[in-house]
Amino acid sequence: MQSFQHSRARLGERIRRLREATAATRGPAPEICADCQGTGWVIRNQDGVSRASRCECWIREKIGKLRQSAGIPIRYARCTFDGFTVYPNEDLERALRRAREFADRFPVRQNSLLLAGPSGIGKTHLAAAILNECAGKGIGGVYCESATLLTRLRSTYDKNSGTQDTDILRRLTNADLLVLDDLGGEQLTRWGQNMLHMVLNSRYNQDLATVCTTRLPPSPHERDSLLFEIGGRLLSMLHQMCDVVEFDGADYRHAGEHPDADTLETLWDERRRRTVGPTPQARFVPEQRLQP
Repeated sequence: MQSFQHSRARLGERIRRLREATAATRGPAPEICADCQGTGWVIRNQDGVSRASRCECWIREKIGKLRQSAGIPIRYARCTFDGFTVYPNEDLERALRRAREFADRFPVRQNSLLLAGPSGIGKTHLAAAILNECAGKGIGGVYCESATLLTRLRSTYDKNSGTQDTDILRRLTNADLLVLDDLGGEQLTRWGQNMLHMVLNSRYNQDLATVCTTRLPPSPHERDSLLFEIGGRLLSMLHQMCDVVEFDGADYRHAGEHPDADTLETLWDERRRRTVGPTPQARFVPEQRLQP
């Protein structure tokens, strides 16, 4: 331990000299953490024994890198569960509770999630909050919008693209956690169905969790369902690997910036009054699955 402390002291001295040497030509260097002196480690005494542990500055930096590398869109980059505005809506509260439970348990093995419901009710917010919560635990993930993914894969067929489709697919199939947003946003060709099936099937076989969102009904028996956009084979795979969380609510996008609960409750009441027939109820449907 003495040699470690000696090495840390020498490193701190070298950092100090480097800062002094570069300050005149490049301006002041970034501040060095007073706790670890830039090493990322701190020495703490526990029960009379000196132990090295990661410094808080290193943890914050790692979390920031994980969130940045996830590729979450700027609009959703700071989404959290606490920042998700709720109002008297049992469907929405159930969906929030299920998403939070998923993030709390991760990376413990569990079923994937399919968040389903109309546009603007907060599906992407919840999916991004799951990614951010897991990054806070040091777990990396990847966000990908399904239509954008297929566009990127098509672009690799251009010889001048500089990217191979295998590089994109490998990142998605091997990520600890994948968010596949807006499934059914466009009708898939047979090629598109094959690409998404390859990603989901690979993750299912590796026991890797995936969070999917869709604005279409996930049941093949409902009108204008997800079946007609992505095909029966892909929908069957989703039901096999995912717990389906279907919910409804007010459209946040029609409520202005940072709407409060009262505004959303008013919009939700108006929407229900305009709905013909009974309001769709949220369903949490663990499907019967084949054991791997």
